[in-house]
Amino acid sequence: MNTRHEDAGLRDDVREAIELSLPDDVVDLTFDPNDSYFWDVQPKLEAALAKVGSAMLLYERDVQEDRGSWSYFLYFVSTDADRTGLAIGVSLLAPFAVITESAMEVDEDGVVVAPSLSTDETLEPDPDLAPLRQQVAAILERRWITVLPEEEWRKPVPWLTWHGPKPVRVVDALFFEVIDAGE
Repeated sequence: MNTRHEDAGLRDDVREAIELSLPDDVVDLTFDPNDSYFWDVQPKLEAALAKVGSAMLLYERDVQEDRGSWSYFLYFVSTDADRTGLAIGVSLLAPFAVITESAMEVDEDGVVVAPSLSTDETLEPDPDLAPLRQQVAAILERRWITVLPEEEWRKPVPWLTWHGPKPVRVVDALFFEVIDAGE
Protein backbone atom coordinates (compact mmCIF):
# COMPACT_ATOMS: atom_id res chain seq x y z
CA MET A 1 0.00 0.00 0.00
CA ASN A 2 1.26 3.42 -0.90
CA THR A 3 0.91 5.74 2.10
CA ARG A 4 0.89 8.88 -0.07
CA HIS A 5 -2.41 7.68 -1.54
CA GLU A 6 -4.12 7.14 1.82
CA ASP A 7 -5.17 10.76 2.25
CA ALA A 8 -6.70 11.11 -1.23
CA GLY A 9 -10.19 10.82 0.29
CA LEU A 10 -11.06 7.53 -1.42
CA ARG A 11 -12.65 4.53 0.23
CA ASP A 12 -10.00 1.99 1.18
CA ASP A 13 -11.37 -0.72 -1.15
CA VAL A 14 -11.43 1.67 -4.11
CA ARG A 15 -7.96 3.06 -3.43
CA GLU A 16 -6.48 -0.43 -3.04
CA ALA A 17 -8.15 -1.68 -6.24
CA ILE A 18 -6.76 1.26 -8.20
CA GLU A 19 -3.27 0.79 -6.75
CA LEU A 20 -3.29 -2.92 -7.63
CA SER A 21 -4.86 -2.47 -11.07
CA LEU A 22 -2.73 0.47 -12.19
CA PRO A 23 0.65 -0.08 -10.49
CA ASP A 24 2.50 2.35 -12.79
CA ASP A 25 0.11 5.20 -11.90
CA VAL A 26 -1.01 5.44 -15.54
CA VAL A 27 -4.55 4.69 -16.73
CA ASP A 28 -3.94 1.96 -19.32
CA LEU A 29 -4.78 -1.67 -20.01
CA THR A 30 -1.69 -3.26 -18.53
CA PHE A 31 -3.39 -6.56 -17.71
CA ASP A 32 -4.81 -9.38 -19.75
CA PRO A 33 -8.62 -8.93 -19.71
CA ASN A 34 -8.96 -12.72 -19.96
CA ASP A 35 -7.54 -12.99 -16.42
CA SER A 36 -10.36 -10.93 -14.90
CA TYR A 37 -12.60 -12.16 -12.07
CA PHE A 38 -15.52 -11.08 -14.29
CA TRP A 39 -15.61 -14.15 -16.52
CA ASP A 40 -16.57 -16.32 -13.53
CA VAL A 41 -19.67 -14.24 -12.81
CA GLN A 42 -20.61 -13.15 -16.34
CA PRO A 43 -23.03 -15.97 -17.30
CA LYS A 44 -25.12 -15.70 -14.13
CA LEU A 45 -24.98 -11.90 -14.17
CA GLU A 46 -26.26 -11.73 -17.74
CA ALA A 47 -28.99 -14.27 -17.02
CA ALA A 48 -30.15 -12.21 -14.06
CA LEU A 49 -30.02 -8.91 -15.96
CA ALA A 50 -32.01 -10.47 -18.81
CA LYS A 51 -34.97 -11.03 -16.51
CA VAL A 52 -34.86 -8.16 -14.03
CA GLY A 53 -38.48 -7.28 -13.30
CA SER A 54 -40.23 -5.95 -16.39
CA ALA A 55 -36.96 -4.67 -17.87
CA MET A 56 -35.19 -5.96 -20.94
CA LEU A 57 -31.46 -6.41 -21.43
CA LEU A 58 -31.19 -4.50 -24.70
CA TYR A 59 -27.46 -4.18 -25.13
CA GLU A 60 -24.16 -5.64 -24.07
CA ARG A 61 -20.76 -4.62 -25.34
CA ASP A 62 -17.81 -6.93 -25.06
CA VAL A 63 -14.42 -5.65 -23.93
CA GLN A 64 -12.93 -5.66 -27.43
CA GLU A 65 -14.23 -4.41 -30.73
CA ASP A 66 -12.59 -3.37 -33.99
CA ARG A 67 -11.82 0.16 -32.84
CA GLY A 68 -10.53 -0.41 -29.32
CA SER A 69 -10.64 -2.10 -25.96
CA TRP A 70 -12.37 -1.28 -22.72
CA SER A 71 -11.56 -1.93 -19.09
CA TYR A 72 -15.21 -2.72 -18.46
CA PHE A 73 -18.19 -4.63 -19.79
CA LEU A 74 -21.23 -2.49 -20.66
CA TYR A 75 -24.89 -3.47 -20.34
CA PHE A 76 -28.07 -1.52 -20.93
CA VAL A 77 -31.47 -2.36 -19.42
CA SER A 78 -34.75 -0.57 -19.98
CA THR A 79 -38.39 -0.91 -19.07
CA ASP A 80 -39.83 1.30 -21.78
CA ALA A 81 -40.16 1.32 -25.53
CA ASP A 82 -38.33 4.61 -26.09
CA ARG A 83 -35.17 2.95 -24.78
CA THR A 84 -34.24 5.21 -21.95
CA GLY A 85 -32.84 3.17 -19.13
CA LEU A 86 -29.69 2.29 -17.26
CA ALA A 87 -26.17 1.80 -18.55
CA ILE A 88 -24.27 -0.61 -16.32
CA GLY A 89 -20.50 -0.65 -16.45
CA VAL A 90 -18.78 -3.59 -14.73
CA SER A 91 -15.04 -3.11 -14.32
CA LEU A 92 -12.72 -5.91 -15.35
CA LEU A 93 -9.97 -4.48 -13.13
CA ALA A 94 -11.81 -4.94 -9.83
CA PRO A 95 -15.32 -6.00 -8.77
CA PHE A 96 -16.93 -2.57 -9.04
CA ALA A 97 -19.84 -1.31 -11.12
CA VAL A 98 -21.24 2.07 -12.11
CA ILE A 99 -24.90 2.59 -13.00
CA THR A 100 -25.95 5.71 -14.92
CA GLU A 101 -29.01 6.77 -16.81
CA SER A 102 -28.62 6.56 -20.56
CA ALA A 103 -30.48 5.98 -23.79
CA MET A 104 -30.16 3.77 -26.81
CA GLU A 105 -30.62 5.65 -30.02
CA VAL A 106 -30.86 4.65 -33.64
CA ASP A 107 -28.96 6.72 -36.21
CA GLU A 108 -30.31 7.76 -39.62
CA ASP A 109 -29.10 4.45 -41.12
CA GLY A 110 -31.05 2.42 -38.58
CA VAL A 111 -27.94 1.36 -36.67
CA VAL A 112 -28.24 1.22 -32.89
CA VAL A 113 -25.93 3.73 -31.22
CA ALA A 114 -24.39 2.26 -28.10
CA PRO A 115 -25.44 3.73 -24.78
CA SER A 116 -22.75 5.26 -22.60
CA LEU A 117 -22.00 5.54 -18.92
CA SER A 118 -22.72 9.30 -19.13
CA THR A 119 -20.24 10.21 -16.39
CA ASP A 120 -19.28 13.70 -17.54
CA GLU A 121 -22.33 15.55 -16.29
CA THR A 122 -24.54 15.27 -13.26
CA LEU A 123 -28.10 14.50 -14.20
CA GLU A 124 -31.14 14.69 -12.00
CA PRO A 125 -32.08 11.03 -11.44
CA ASP A 126 -35.34 9.91 -13.06
CA PRO A 127 -37.55 8.70 -10.19
CA ASP A 128 -39.22 6.22 -12.57
CA LEU A 129 -35.87 4.40 -12.93
CA ALA A 130 -35.22 4.15 -9.17
CA PRO A 131 -36.85 0.70 -8.74
CA LEU A 132 -34.92 -0.68 -11.73
CA ARG A 133 -31.69 0.82 -10.38
CA GLN A 134 -32.29 -0.87 -7.01
CA GLN A 135 -32.98 -4.23 -8.69
CA VAL A 136 -29.84 -4.00 -10.84
CA ALA A 137 -27.73 -2.97 -7.83
CA ALA A 138 -29.05 -5.97 -5.86
CA ILE A 139 -28.20 -8.32 -8.76
CA LEU A 140 -24.64 -6.97 -8.88
CA GLU A 141 -24.17 -7.11 -5.11
CA ARG A 142 -25.33 -10.76 -5.05
CA ARG A 143 -22.42 -11.46 -7.40
CA TRP A 144 -19.95 -9.65 -5.12
CA ILE A 145 -19.73 -6.62 -7.39
CA THR A 146 -19.88 -3.35 -5.46
CA VAL A 147 -21.94 -0.58 -7.04
CA LEU A 148 -20.07 2.68 -6.56
CA PRO A 149 -22.25 5.64 -5.60
CA GLU A 150 -21.83 8.72 -7.76
CA GLU A 151 -20.19 10.71 -4.97
CA GLU A 152 -17.44 8.05 -4.83
CA TRP A 153 -16.85 7.54 -8.56
CA ARG A 154 -16.59 11.29 -9.14
CA LYS A 155 -13.69 11.68 -6.69
CA PRO A 156 -10.29 12.60 -8.16
CA VAL A 157 -7.36 10.18 -8.13
CA PRO A 158 -4.54 12.75 -8.03
CA TRP A 159 -1.60 10.37 -8.44
CA LEU A 160 -2.81 8.92 -11.76
CA THR A 161 -2.06 10.21 -15.24
CA TRP A 162 -3.86 9.49 -18.52
CA HIS A 163 -4.56 10.71 -22.02
CA GLY A 164 -7.48 12.97 -21.08
CA PRO A 165 -7.40 16.72 -20.51
CA LYS A 166 -9.22 16.56 -17.16
CA PRO A 167 -7.95 15.17 -13.85
CA VAL A 168 -8.47 11.43 -13.43
CA ARG A 169 -11.53 10.42 -11.41
CA VAL A 170 -12.29 7.01 -9.91
CA VAL A 171 -14.63 6.27 -12.83
CA ASP A 172 -11.86 7.14 -15.30
CA ALA A 173 -9.41 4.83 -13.51
CA LEU A 174 -11.68 1.77 -13.45
CA PHE A 175 -13.88 2.34 -16.54
CA PHE A 176 -11.89 3.50 -19.57
CA GLU A 177 -11.39 2.91 -23.28
CA VAL A 178 -8.16 2.40 -25.21
CA ILE A 179 -8.44 3.32 -28.90
CA ASP A 180 -6.38 1.11 -31.20
CA ALA A 181 -3.43 2.88 -32.86
CA GLY A 182 -4.90 2.22 -36.30
CA GLU A 183 -7.71 4.71 -35.70
